[in-house]
Formats: sequence, structure tokens, C-alpha cells
Amino acid sequence: MSARDFTRAPFHIRYPREFDFEPKIVSIGPHFYNRTEFSEAMEKKKGEFTDYFLKTPAAFEGLVQRLKDSSDADNVKLQDKIYNWYGGKDKLAPVGWDKLLPMLLRDSFFIIRIIIYLSREANNMLSLGVNVKMVRFDLLLLENQIPLFFLKIVYDYLKNHKALLPITLTEQDSAPNSHETGNTQTASQTHSWCRCLCFKPTSLQQSTGEQTLLPHPDSEQNSSVHATSVQTENLDEFLKELRPFICLDMPWEFNEEHISQLPDHLLDLYWKWCLPSKLPSNTYLRNHRDHTFVRDISWVNIHLRSNADKRIPNACELSKKAGMTFVKRKHEKGFGVEFHKRKGILQLPHLKLDSSQTTLLVNLIAFEEFKPSEDRILTSFILLLDGLINTKKDAELLHSCGVITNKLSSIEMVSEFFNDMGNICKVDYNNHYCKDQFEDLNNYYQSKWSRHRAILQHEHFKSPWAAISMAAGTSLLIMAGLQTAYNIYGFYHHHQ
Repeated sequence: MSARDFTRAPFHIRYPREFDFEPKIVSIGPHFYNRTEFSEAMEKKKGEFTDYFLKTPAAFEGLVQRLKDSSDADNVKLQDKIYNWYGGKDKLAPVGWDKLLPMLLRDSFFIIRIIIYLSREANNMLSLGVNVKMVRFDLLLLENQIPLFFLKIVYDYLKNHKALLPITLTEQDSAPNSHETGNTQTASQTHSWCRCLCFKPTSLQQSTGEQTLLPHPDSEQNSSVHATSVQTENLDEFLKELRPFICLDMPWEFNEEHISQLPDHLLDLYWKWCLPSKLPSNTYLRNHRDHTFVRDISWVNIHLRSNADKRIPNACELSKKAGMTFVKRKHEKGFGVEFHKRKGILQLPHLKLDSSQTTLLVNLIAFEEFKPSEDRILTSFILLLDGLINTKKDAELLHSCGVITNKLSSIEMVSEFFNDMGNICKVDYNNHYCKDQFEDLNNYYQSKWSRHRAILQHEHFKSPWAAISMAAGTSLLIMAGLQTAYNIYGFYHHHQ
């Protein structure tokens, strides 16, 4: 039985929005295999970046052969892990293992070259011959992903062979290389790179036509504490290398508090680094493949719940009828939301909307669709914005407050985008990230005190002169009252 495919957008999200999930420049992984619309120039770049690290075709073929039958510490073959990651072998029927592995290797070298450029070379103005920002955008699409564990395998291999030293050279063909000409490597070299990859090396000597496995480097004589610390250190270094790539043009402040294990892919890492610091206690944030606990709630049931009486008034209504104020939240990691009930102030993270950002948001929402309701953090936040923004006037209000920066063609497109997102964002309204904000906003809107204060503010304090007149009248009334009280007190005191 095939595993669930977490690398394909759900049909009800993808069907009217295919354009948001398909890469525009570079195809990564098997989902867009043999698509003719992708330029040969970009495929040529993959070959150039592979040669940048390995230099010779023989070195590449040698690496392919050594990875082909590799298995991890639990004797799970690399082939099985990758097939399972993509939802099963039957999901990749047009692409056999003999084609899939070289494809993933070339894609990995391509991605690592982009990552290295952003983390080490961007300030040196070295040209890769590609539009890095547009390529990065394609590399964050849900259906254009490869396993991050495989990317780390290749990264650690290059690092172990001194191919990832700080690069200050001006010519790509002078890149560091530790491979000898041809595909011959000693057994110790093979064992070295397999140790770095955390995969068992296959013996170079074959007997009876079968390959035997050497002892795993992290065997019983090595303490588990040391192994764990090494893995943690390697993961931290790998994530540090990825940070400039992920955080480029990120609309929120980078937040690294929620990384406890290697994410599934680059989009998953982006999602985790966007999350707010304060999350509900029932939030799991596990990887998709750990979601054995996901409740059996069909999309139809969630859709029906989402249409329950849990909506909130739009921004203009909240401002005019309840006197609410919207402000941009500052110095907060991730897209956290906070409502100050006593002051009637809703703090929202800043969000810049352009064509790239809207597409990325759609992919993140599709990514969260595989998670339980309590883990759909961004979906809940977008639903909150959808409730606040119904019309052009609502979008203009949040734009004037600095919450939204509009880079789309018109302000109407902002309201249209969030209204469209409201149709695909589904949560259990009894259990989601912004549940408290939904309840508090509705309670505040229905409060008589809030409404009376809003009427006073909008009808009697429209201008500074009205406020001054009201203050003067109130002062005269107080003074008249004091004078009356003083006269009454004097009258009774005189007669006594």
C-alpha cells in the first residue's frame, strides 16, 4: 500500500490554481520530469554546477553507484526511503531508480550551488548566470521539492571532501576539488564519505556477485551521546548554510525556535522559520511523515465547520462601530498575532503582497492542508485576514495602518486574494491557532461599552475642535456642579 503523497497539492486547492504550483524556470525532482517547457539552458546549468563540484563524469557515476544500494543505520535502503518520501514507487512509475537517483543528485548539486552563492558569495557579486531570486522562488514550490535528508547527504559529502570551503575565487572553474581523476577511490575514502552521509558504505570487494556492508561507523563502541551531539552539530551547520536562502525576502522576522529535527524539504523549513514564538500548547509541529496521529476528518467536514457562525466583522466595521485600532506588530519573530482587549488594539505582523509572495502563501496553505487543524498556523492567520478584509476599503484601512504593503496591480487585488484564500483555508474553528482572537474580536465588537465609545469617538471627536469644545463643555459642567455643591453646603452650614 502506498504512503500518502505529501509533495502534491490537494486537488481542491490545486485545480483552479495550477499556475501557483508549477515552476517557471527550473524543474526539481520527478513531478515535472520530461516537461518540455523548461529550458535546456537551465538543465545545462545543472550539469555545470555538478561539474563545479565533481569535475569529471566518472566521479559523478562513481557517487551514483555507491549510493545506489546504500542503506541507513536501520538497514532501510536509500531507494525505499526516497520512494516512500514521494508516496510510493507506483507514484513515480515513469521514473525508475536508475533515472531518479542521478536526477536527485544533479538537482542537489544545483540547489547547493545556489545556497552556497547566497550564503558565501552574494557580496562578491559573482554571477552564476541565472536569476537567483527567480530560481529560489521555484525551489520553494510544494510540488518542486526533493527530500531535505538527501540534500543534506550530498552537502555533507561535499563538506567532507573539502569542496565547501569559503569561496573567494572569481572563476567557477577554479572551484575546490578533492577528487582524483576517474572514479577510483580507496576503501578508506569511501568509508569516510559514507560516515559523513550517515549511510553504511558498501564494500568495494564483491563476493558471489553481492555487496556486503562494512560496520556502521556509529557502532556500539561509540557512545550514543557523542553520536547525537555530532548529528546536532551537523544539522545546525547545515541549517546555518540554508538561512540566507530561506530568509531572502521573508516578510516576517526569522525564527529558529521550532527546529527539533530535519524538516521534510525546503518549503517545510521556510514554514517552520516563519512560525511565531508563542504557540498553543496543543501544537505538535511534527513532520508530515510523523502524522500518524492526524484525526480522520475529511475535507468536507472541515469545510462545513469552517462555515459555522465563527466569522468576524471586517476591519472597517470593527474600526467604525467598535473603535478598534489596527497596528503593525514590531520586533516579533514569525507572524504572531496579539489582541489587547482593554485598549481595543489588534497587533498584526507586516505582510508585503506581490505576485511571488501570494504564490508562496498558496503553497504554504497547501502544505499545511496535510496537518491537523491545530498545526495549520498560517492557514488560521490567513483566515483571520480574510475575515478582516472583505472589500477594497478594508484593504485600504490595513494598508494605511502599515499592516499590509501592496505591491500588486491594485488594492482591489488584495481583497480579492484574501477572499479567494478564504475559500480554501479550512480549520476546525474549535481548535486552531487564532481561535482566541476570533472569539475576542467578536466579543469586543458586541460589547456595548465598545460601541458607545466608538460612537463617542466618531460622532463627537471627528475633529480637534470638536474635542476641544467637548472638553470645554465638560469642564464648565464640572465647575457648575462644584459651584452648586459649594452653595448648598454654605446654605446648610449657615443655618446650622
